[in-house]
Amino acid sequence: MAAIVLVHALYHRPEHFALVAEPLRSAGTEVVVPELHKGSLSADTAAVQAVIDSLPEPSIVLGHSYGGSVITGLHGAGHLVYLAAFVPAVGESAATLGGTSSQLQDAINPEPDGSTSLYPDRAAGTLYGDCPEALAAWAVACCVRKPPAAGEASQSATAGSTRPPPTSSAHRTAPSPRVCSGRWPRAAPTCTNGRRATPRS
Repeated sequence: MAAIVLVHALYHRPEHFALVAEPLRSAGTEVVVPELHKGSLSADTAAVQAVIDSLPEPSIVLGHSYGGSVITGLHGAGHLVYLAAFVPAVGESAATLGGTSSQLQDAINPEPDGSTSLYPDRAAGTLYGDCPEALAAWAVACCVRKPPAAGEASQSATAGSTRPPPTSSAHRTAPSPRVCSGRWPRAAPTCTNGRRATPRS
């Protein structure tokens, strides 16, 4: 079976996919969860591309939220899966697709060094409101700061919307299902190509 590559969202890290990755690994599937936060969309995409290139056959790649922008620039993936994610076309960015929700923007804490973090109490309700309290608390504790992307030290409060757009659209050539959920749209209600998805109840 093809390997599965899970690409996390901003403020997240590989550990956030543990409850998905470990059962798959136990079933014998190779799962790779690259670390993002390299400072730019192109750098994050390059980090994931290096993983794709190291695998023996085209993989299944899932991008969540900002991870959708990352996987859009890949080459050589077998399938792309967009989970409550941005699906930009060439030249589009998270900003042109509507940016982050107002609720997520309220949860973002601008740091003096130009990075941003999340207010823990607001992050719990915004990102993990449907999770059991203990799981939500664990997920919030796993969150990390988002460093300012190159040239955006004073513009980082929009959680990725100022990052430059991808230069290619892998979803044009690889099978690319989109998974939307009306239970998640507070933070990432985008899952259609080229436009912001309408939340579904």
